[in-house]
Amino acid sequence: MRAMLPMARVLRPRQWRALAAGRGNLTEAMYNWRVAAVDNALKKMGKETGPLNVSDLTALGHLDQYHYGGVEANDHVIELLGIDDTVHCLDIGSGIGGPARYIASRTGCKVTGVELQADICEAGEQLTKRVTELKGKVDFQVGDIIQLSKSKAIPDESFDHFLSLLVFLHIPDRAALLEACFAATREGGTFVIEDFAAKPGKSFTEQERSSLLDVVFAPTVTTPEQYVEDLEKAGFVDIQVVDLSAQWQKWTKARHDLYGESKAETVSMHGEAIFTSRLKFYKVVMDLFEGNLGGVRITGRRPGRLEQRLLAGRRKELQHVGGVNVVEGKAKKRISDEINMLKTLKHPKIIAFINAWTNKQQEQARLELVVALPGVCFITERITGGSLLQYIKRINAPLKLKVIRNWCRQILEGLNYLHTRPDPIIHRDLKCDNIFINGNRGDIVIGDLGLSTTLKQSCARSIVGTIDFIAPEIYDEKYGTAVDIYAFGMVLLEMIGREQPWSECERLGSIV
Repeated sequence: MRAMLPMARVLRPRQWRALAAGRGNLTEAMYNWRVAAVDNALKKMGKETGPLNVSDLTALGHLDQYHYGGVEANDHVIELLGIDDTVHCLDIGSGIGGPARYIASRTGCKVTGVELQADICEAGEQLTKRVTELKGKVDFQVGDIIQLSKSKAIPDESFDHFLSLLVFLHIPDRAALLEACFAATREGGTFVIEDFAAKPGKSFTEQERSSLLDVVFAPTVTTPEQYVEDLEKAGFVDIQVVDLSAQWQKWTKARHDLYGESKAETVSMHGEAIFTSRLKFYKVVMDLFEGNLGGVRITGRRPGRLEQRLLAGRRKELQHVGGVNVVEGKAKKRISDEINMLKTLKHPKIIAFINAWTNKQQEQARLELVVALPGVCFITERITGGSLLQYIKRINAPLKLKVIRNWCRQILEGLNYLHTRPDPIIHRDLKCDNIFINGNRGDIVIGDLGLSTTLKQSCARSIVGTIDFIAPEIYDEKYGTAVDIYAFGMVLLEMIGREQPWSECERLGSIV
């Protein structure tokens, strides 16, 4: 007996419009003819029964890979997510399983596909069972990702990565969808979404909106900027958007032309009505891409818990998040501004900022240096050589002039970077204890920017810093970047004299 795939039921025009209005299964209308097409294509290949290879199925082209770009898009997913045989991926809107099978075959990873339409999902399961090399690697769940998440049929934090290729446009509740994606992803997990979006700087006409809703069944096509905002609201970070509009415009035209050329074969397999409806669909999509419709590839990640707590504290304006106290009012805004500033600093002589959280949560960083401010801990890159002060105390000989000169140059490079930014930054606590030596190379980096401030006005106003290194004008609470140059002079004195400046003074007042 021939292993027929399950037949999807055909919908009438009124049902299509009802689906677009949100009164039915949006996805069901899109691919109801494809299962029979796959069955016929395999028959033509002489592969009606028996084992299959992944290459047999990818040879079916768009019947196996519903999304734009085919296996090339899958290759991008593998590369962007860094998929290997140790991870478990979630494919949302998996269709008959083409991407899931391809990715699992190429990388050895495990993939779970979620498909809303039962007969499509069953077809995917049947095809995958015939690919013996994928035994235990690919499985499927039928249902709505939002409901599967709420019911815990998809457990929280059970996937290392998720992908979705041209599916999210059909799901009306974008907020609930992204919330489900966030819940399913483990800490640090990453994602790739390919989807429709307005071309950069463009907006849809009323006719385009109507076509998207009534023909493409896409109720939630937004701008790339809105997509990013929605993802950020769901909790994702490090979001990057790549515009695919030009490639997809060419792709949709080529697909329309190719489908038109296959009329005789398509009509013989599926009838005149199916051919006409699909050609109209491809024509509408092609016209949309010639207008304001574009495509995007979006990547991002779910942050770790420490990062989530800090972000939640700033976003929700709560007094505590998950039992962790979050500072309030002006102090909270200052710390938020400080963190945002630190994230922008990218220079080889400035220690790299990684993460931050409220310091009443006693959690340990693994390899990074932890620097504390009142109320907040900052995680920075790990510097293996210790501080300059530790080095000076450890050696039993004066520093060579060549070494001092080299280190001074590096410190000044870092200060110049801070001071010449569009919004100049004053370190305000430069000292040997806050300057670090990076391993055996002897490179210097400036660290502990916890007391730094952005010079948004003509002068900064507050008394902070280490007393022996504070410039006199700081006590007037009105100063500029020159205070760091004064502190640099004190650092130079300490490197040369191998003792803290003003150490001969018995009282702090004698210094000023």
